[in-house]
Amino acid sequence: MVKKINKDKITLMIFLVPAIVMLIGVSLIPTIYLVNTSFTSWELSDIYSRVYIGSSNYVELMRDSRFWHSLGLAFYFMGGTTSLQLLIGLVLAVLLNMKLRGIQLLRSVSVIPMVLPPVVVGMIWWILYSPTIGPIHYYVNTILSPFGLRMKPVLAIKQTAMLGVIASDVWEWTPFITLTLLATLQSLPREPYESALIDGASKLQVFGYITLPMLKPAILLVLLLRAMESMKVFPKIYVMTAGGPGKATETVNYYAFLKGLTYLEVGYSSAMVVIMFVIIIIFSMVLSRFLSRQIMIG
Repeated sequence: MVKKINKDKITLMIFLVPAIVMLIGVSLIPTIYLVNTSFTSWELSDIYSRVYIGSSNYVELMRDSRFWHSLGLAFYFMGGTTSLQLLIGLVLAVLLNMKLRGIQLLRSVSVIPMVLPPVVVGMIWWILYSPTIGPIHYYVNTILSPFGLRMKPVLAIKQTAMLGVIASDVWEWTPFITLTLLATLQSLPREPYESALIDGASKLQVFGYITLPMLKPAILLVLLLRAMESMKVFPKIYVMTAGGPGKATETVNYYAFLKGLTYLEVGYSSAMVVIMFVIIIIFSMVLSRFLSRQIMIG
């Protein structure tokens, strides 16, 4: 019996070792190297200019108003995308859960935006917003022209540029929330619904008092996943606005990219990424604890 247990442990370790090695090589070593680099002053134009300066990069970051502005934009992007994705995704999940003709086709088509690379999504929406070739401007101006009005370029105005990027992210990732909530809806027990109908509850009451409470764990889970992911937005901003106009869409990731690969200040850029990494970890831990508490209450 002991020999069999030891043999099972050895077999398990053999299968786990490649995954552990991959995890260390892809995640742990680069993270350690990043943290180490964040304590240096290193100009990428001169690979021999690397000098350890302690916490100077972090002290400078605390005084960098541009960093705090980009951090605020990252949270603004996260809040806008996750709230809209949840609202639209919940509505679509309820609609797709209905037994209607052609609903299977709609379910299949709805996943298309989600499987596209973010760069492709950014390019699609850049074309849609284009004031010269974009269909959005063409059709809106067709409607507004008789009244002497014209639509302004969305991505060229500070007040609307971030909203334009948010719309592209909502279009891409709403299907993820929709499919997750749809799968949860289809797995809910039928007994509470049957009891509610017998008691004469309306559809709105059934949704508010039965469906939503049972959906709460799934809703909190998708909010956690999307909030963490949206904080790391980069490809869409790079393709659609390049952080502009001005700094209206310059989130932390894009600012770190500029510092590291445009201004070649690798140490300062690394410190920025480390702080962002810590913020995401803390934020995810808080959301995870809240999620666990809500599931226990539910």
